Amino acid sequence: MSSPSSEDAVGSIGIPQLIFCAIVIALVYRFVISSDQAHPIAGSANGERRPRANNAVVSADAIEAIQTMFPQVSIAAIRLDLERNGGSVEATTEKILSEGTLPEPPGIPSRQAAGTPSPQSGSRGQPVRATSSSTGTSAGYTDLITRYNLNSKLGTFLSRPNPSDGDLTLSKKNDKAISTIEGGHKRSIRSLAWKPNTKNESVIATASFDSTTGIWHREEHERAPGNKENSAVLDSEGKEEEEEWRFAVVLDGHDSEVKSVAWSAGGSFLATCSRDKSVWIWEEMEGDNYETIAVLQDHSQDVKMVVWHPEDELLASASYDDTIRLYKEDVDDWVCCAVLTGHTSTVWSISFENAGSASRLASASDDQTARVWKRKSRIAAMKPVVQQPSIIKQAEDETEDWEEECCLPKVHSRTIYSIDWSKNTGLIATAGGDGLIIVYQEIKIDNLQPQFGSSSPEWKIVAQIPAAHGVHEINSVAWCPKWDNEGLKTKEEVLLSAGDDGVVNVFEFETDSS
Repeated sequence: MSSPSSEDAVGSIGIPQLIFCAIVIALVYRFVISSDQAHPIAGSANGERRPRANNAVVSADAIEAIQTMFPQVSIAAIRLDLERNGGSVEATTEKILSEGTLPEPPGIPSRQAAGTPSPQSGSRGQPVRATSSSTGTSAGYTDLITRYNLNSKLGTFLSRPNPSDGDLTLSKKNDKAISTIEGGHKRSIRSLAWKPNTKNESVIATASFDSTTGIWHREEHERAPGNKENSAVLDSEGKEEEEEWRFAVVLDGHDSEVKSVAWSAGGSFLATCSRDKSVWIWEEMEGDNYETIAVLQDHSQDVKMVVWHPEDELLASASYDDTIRLYKEDVDDWVCCAVLTGHTSTVWSISFENAGSASRLASASDDQTARVWKRKSRIAAMKPVVQQPSIIKQAEDETEDWEEECCLPKVHSRTIYSIDWSKNTGLIATAGGDGLIIVYQEIKIDNLQPQFGSSSPEWKIVAQIPAAHGVHEINSVAWCPKWDNEGLKTKEEVLLSAGDDGVVNVFEFETDSS
């Protein structure tokens, strides 16, 4: 007969051994056996294991972002390339742009474009008309590469035709820089503006993060034959040696970065704004001398941009405090005459329409909306403003009545950094942090422009350019007159965009007459 102590000894030995063996088996399976199958290539049929380059952790958001831009590239190919380059979205995007696609992992057949339904244009507006053939995939597939020919980064942007009147043809131009301005400022240049109505010289004002504003001059030589008013300066091959830009004047006064600079329509006044929450107005005197005629401190936050009315001596400013303020001269002082509220976040950019005294104002904001404002009536004569005789103003009296006319169709998914209202065609262009460029056109009623004080107009989208600077944000868009090869200004316009990639893109738009 066995003793109780002997039975306890057997039990105390057997149970721990069983538990220990189970733990060992589980660990062996976890770290030895299953490790060979832990990271098979995505979509691989045989589960063949491939070591990850650089041990990169690939984000699902990164894969989704690239796949959204380039739907013809499989998720498996995107994941593989990200693993190889250490998880760089920019590197993978550049590779797709240069090669048109990505190689598939071993064991996965190449993705076929045939039979893939093309995305629909949707109700947000009219796509851009195609003007040349696409490359990279079969004819039935309209991914980003084939639609916009991004594999060459040049040529014509492509899309389906728009059957309605007023659609646009868009092509991307390859222009060269003809002049470079260097030196002068100690830090980055945030903004610049050409002075209007100059004779025998070009004048540029620059706003810098070194808290100063610079005035640059360049003498202009004899104009090219033809239309003297619309002829450009002859280049060095045109028997005229190009003059250098001269840093003539430095305007000091702001306590922080100067964010924007703008000349009045007649060129008599120069406005600047800064992170110091102030707007300054300068008047040019004789001999490259400038006098400060107003320091306006009405904004409560950083002032992002200033712009002048195309006809009246009316100045607008946009701010981090979510408002737009308008200023005009009253007797001998400049005062705030209107405050435009409606945006729910930073107003980054503003632009006036070119329609005389009835010109409206467009604005773009961090709230992802673009709005149009109009002047209701002039009531300055009915409401005189009494101001203290000081150059520093904090006036709150409104001497003009402005209101929001409409909000443009919402497309942007991130901050809209820039908006520009074409002085020639009346088109409005916007761009922002989502990499989109949107072009809007006002819907005309009975072929007539909306009259001053009429009901709210409607706008439609006539062009959309996704990923205009690849994966980079777009900081600015601007309409510019088009010049021909002989240096003559034409009636057509081009659209310029500047992005975080350090590139300025030039797009050409032409309204179809058919």
